[in-house]
Amino acid sequence: MKKTTAILTALLVATLALTNCGGGHSKESMQADAKKVADVLCKIQKLPMEMMEKASKGDTTGMTGSLDKAKKESEDLIKEMEGKYTTESDQKQFMVYVDSLEKQCK
Repeated sequence: MKKTTAILTALLVATLALTNCGGGHSKESMQADAKKVADVLCKIQKLPMEMMEKASKGDTTGMTGSLDKAKKESEDLIKEMEGKYTTESDQKQFMVYVDSLEKQCK
């Protein structure tokens, strides 16, 4: 379970960091994209605890569904972000936004 979460998170971050595009993105659009990524990362980070809570209550029916949903959401976001943020400075700034938002994950 933790391994799957780690793989999804690593895949999402790596893909977003390495996608190509011309620069010139507005600060607002970059922050909006970073928020989308941070939201997905927060959901992925919360999955193991949510699944353990459900399992402790005997509810195992939604476990694979939760993982599948997180995987689909990650894949959709990766497709959406493809071709954005090619320049090194854009990539660095994007990751700064993602990191700051991810730290707020509750």
